[in-house]
Amino acid sequence: MQSFLFDPALVSVQGYRLKEASAPILRNVIERDGDIAMNYIVETMKHRSLFLEDICEIIQTLQTTKFVDITQTEVKKMPALVGDLGRVNLDVGWLETNT
Repeated sequence: MQSFLFDPALVSVQGYRLKEASAPILRNVIERDGDIAMNYIVETMKHRSLFLEDICEIIQTLQTTKFVDITQTEVKKMPALVGDLGRVNLDVGWLETNT
């Protein structure tokens, strides 16, 4: 756990540790929707951060990839992951309508 918190490859966004490329995406989400992990049933910051990283990767894929270029695997995986995270109280309802 200590290595995760102090990993120099990760940056901090409101206490969450994630890849630098995901930081602006998470900042935008927090700015627009608040802390979407606030009611998340997983308590450890490490796991909250990992799942927020997953959300950021989905958003990045949707923003940077033409729909026809998204693989069938990704098309199935994205809504399944968003649904799973919603069931454990990560506030992703706004993303469910986009995946």
